[in-house]
Amino acid sequence: MKKIEVNNIVDPNTRQPFTSASVSHQLEGVVETVNGIARAVIDNQTILTILDGSFSVSGTAPNLTYSLQAGFSYFEGEVYEHIVTVAGGDGSNTVFFEIDTTYRAGDPRIFSDGQSFNIHAIHKLKLVVVANPGTSDFPAADALKIQDNTKFVSRNLDVFATPVEKYKMRTLEIGVWDMDVTAQAAVDVSFLSDLTKIRQINVMIQDDAQTSTYDINRVNTAGTIGGGILVVTALSDEVILERTTGGFFDGVLFDNGVINRGWVTITYAL
Repeated sequence: MKKIEVNNIVDPNTRQPFTSASVSHQLEGVVETVNGIARAVIDNQTILTILDGSFSVSGTAPNLTYSLQAGFSYFEGEVYEHIVTVAGGDGSNTVFFEIDTTYRAGDPRIFSDGQSFNIHAIHKLKLVVVANPGTSDFPAADALKIQDNTKFVSRNLDVFATPVEKYKMRTLEIGVWDMDVTAQAAVDVSFLSDLTKIRQINVMIQDDAQTSTYDINRVNTAGTIGGGILVVTALSDEVILERTTGGFFDGVLFDNGVINRGWVTITYAL
């Protein structure tokens, strides 16, 4: 990632030069970071991508109504906040996306040579309706287009129908479990208000000596699976664990009735 090094300033009276190249360097670092993240989640980098599903179309062609709700879109290396707009298209006009540019309060700013310029640009995305834009450059099959200032560019559109899920993980103790005597153990997961949010469960079992841990799905030399997750039940807000009779955990190495038997790690959607 591109950064500005400031560790050379050791004297409070030292002034480090900061030029237009310094600003560009910082901006390049931000753009590279955004594009790196975008490449991980967006297959096609050349199209306009609505990141959070905040776009909808209603009506019957050619009389369609396009609605851009609050949210964000990715387009050609930048992320744009939406301006909430509703626009209708029919046979005599076309709906475009437009990159709307405004400036921060206080602009324009006065430069050292006395000239004034706007410098704090704010780019947002909105919908506009253009009457009879012409079909020579824009085939009728293109329902939506991008307008960048006065230049119209035909683009495809991608909408993330649902937001990308965000996850958290939580590790819980299994508690006491004599696996030689008892086949099942229950772990309370009532901290989750909705058990359908669970995306993954991992279980680690420790032996009586508390010197080794094993995945609950461990297979013994005879090919028998040690155990597994029997059920996640909404009736009692529990994850039920079960060891296999005759399996790896059904023995004296796991019959202590005092120690914590291991841990359950749950990954769940927010």
